[in-house]
Amino acid sequence: EEEPESEDFDDEEEEEEEPEPPKRSSKRRKSASPTTQRSSSRSSGGGASSNSNVSSYEEPDVDADDVEGDFDFSNWRGRCSFAIARLRLQNIALPFNTPVDTGTYTDYLDFVERPMDLSKIALRNDEKWYDSYDEILRDVRLMRDNCKRYNGEETLISVHAAQLVTKFTRFVEEAGGGSD
Repeated sequence: EEEPESEDFDDEEEEEEEPEPPKRSSKRRKSASPTTQRSSSRSSGGGASSNSNVSSYEEPDVDADDVEGDFDFSNWRGRCSFAIARLRLQNIALPFNTPVDTGTYTDYLDFVERPMDLSKIALRNDEKWYDSYDEILRDVRLMRDNCKRYNGEETLISVHAAQLVTKFTRFVEEAGGGSD
């Protein structure tokens, strides 16, 4: 009787695959906001720890054609509306799309005096609350600064918050700029 042939994997060449970008845990995706992810022991949030190779990864931009809606590109407010809508489609923006749940993260307001998120920025822009592009940019930066203050400078979520500021300014420029 012949023995069945066994496969010998030692002789086969294995292809090296490109490493995939880091994946966020589903626990963080379900949270109300990115700024709620404290890495300190005071919080029950799923905080991200710093990781030097993670901070260099930047999520590719959402294609401008994927943004739905009618936008008036003839003025800064319309271009900012488009940039905010495009920004909110980014995966890294998911925790920033809604306000921090202060019922869950009860110490959040001990660290952050003026909470800010993308839904509030979009609403303010739609209601003509802002008088200039610089005022909208100030709130996008405030969102980043709040995140860093609550979560720490080197956490993954703070790195993402900084990337969102960069993407916002780039998206506005690509749409025609922040001034009329």
